Amino acid sequence: MKSLLLLLISLSCFTISAKPALACECDEYGTPVCAAYWRASAVFVGQLRNISPVRKTENAPPLATLHFIVEQQFRGTNSAVIDVETLYGTICDTKFVKGMRYLVYAYKDDESQKLYTGFCTRTNELADADDDLNYI
Repeated sequence: MKSLLLLLISLSCFTISAKPALACECDEYGTPVCAAYWRASAVFVGQLRNISPVRKTENAPPLATLHFIVEQQFRGTNSAVIDVETLYGTICDTKFVKGMRYLVYAYKDDESQKLYTGFCTRTNELADADDDLNYI
């Protein structure tokens, strides 16, 4: 009886002191293609030619610069090559593969003026982007 009481007290202490679980969450799961398209700063089809990890700074998430060769421009770009930043080396990043073709939805950071993309955008391998391409 005494050991059962001790066990219950121990379990309740663990529950009280437990930290909340962190997960990869997006505010806009299920955003329609049309809304994502018009909110993006740039939308294009590009082949990923290189991935350059960005030096990590204190209190900043790990980033990489994705270097794309633009094959088809849809919105917000008129360049043959474009660099886009993304999370890199976390459980929440999109796993980009050099040489693959992507439909990229990129958003301009107001402070740095750089484009970024990630798992919360509709950026996807081109082979899996039929719904988006049909709208565009």
